Amino acid sequence: MFDFEPVNRHVWVDVLKEEKPQDTAQILLPEDYAPPQSKYAICNVITSASDCTLSAAAGDLIIVENSMINELSYKNQTFSIILENYVYGVLRN
Repeated sequence: MFDFEPVNRHVWVDVLKEEKPQDTAQILLPEDYAPPQSKYAICNVITSASDCTLSAAAGDLIIVENSMINELSYKNQTFSIILENYVYGVLRN
């Protein structure tokens, strides 16, 4: 297992899976069908680069654009990162 430290204003996140409502109707769909994905995602902040000005700490939830999330893979590990410019907001209680 590797430690990952983002740099250049990137934020390392854990993308939360979108909860899908249970549909009781049974409709046959093609095998390659994928339901439309939301334009935005909720992510849990793991850590951010030291030069980030984003006011989100580890454990905070942020709203980002799905298409701006980059996935980096190395030796069976995947790191999801996003540039701080693509963070739309921080969710707080």
